[in-house]
Amino acid sequence: DIVQAGFRAIALREMREFLGLLPMFDGADDAFLDLLVESAEVLEFAKGEHVVTSVESDLHLYFLTRGSVRFTSGSAAGALFEKHESFGELSFGTGRDPISADVVTLDKTEVARVHRNVLLQAFNDFPDMRDKVKVHCENQETKKAILSTKTSGLVKTMDKFMSLRHSTAASKDDDDAAPSAPALTDDSIAALAKVSTAQTALLSDGELAKAEAALAAALSAVKHEKARR
Repeated sequence: DIVQAGFRAIALREMREFLGLLPMFDGADDAFLDLLVESAEVLEFAKGEHVVTSVESDLHLYFLTRGSVRFTSGSAAGALFEKHESFGELSFGTGRDPISADVVTLDKTEVARVHRNVLLQAFNDFPDMRDKVKVHCENQETKKAILSTKTSGLVKTMDKFMSLRHSTAASKDDDDAAPSAPALTDDSIAALAKVSTAQTALLSDGELAKAEAALAAALSAVKHEKARR
């Protein structure tokens, strides 16, 4: 009906803006992005429904326009994605490591998604984008592999994150302490948790940047604590 058509148009407009900001599509022609959006689907889910199931090998790029979802199985179990966040970017860009997990809505949720096949078709009209996307994805895979390796040795549990943050905050009140290390915020803790527990392929470019900054802060906090003791 007219109302549903209006909601769909809004969701697709938001997705178009999102695609235009993705680093993998930096410099892309508007017509290229329009091709992707024209074939995108907008899906609505009630609370507790599956967006993806573990029996699938999903190569969609997902963008949440409303609501939130959580991975409840697989190596990404526990990973949370909320409104205006995305997942599946590297799978979408490379065709490797498809999403094969249960992804369940936490409330009423709307997602816009586009399949990798649409991207491959768009490459036929814009062949220069094929190499750009390939190079970008390869660089991101390398960065995420390095980050995941570094983080796995540092991040054991959320309790450890909290203790690091609290000890860093406490050091700021200690007049005799050395200059305090960068504080670990809730956002940086969440970013590190995603790197340590989720499939790195699920991380968006923005989350990767947060995780890199959080890792630097965490390492600084550890070094600072050792110096104080």
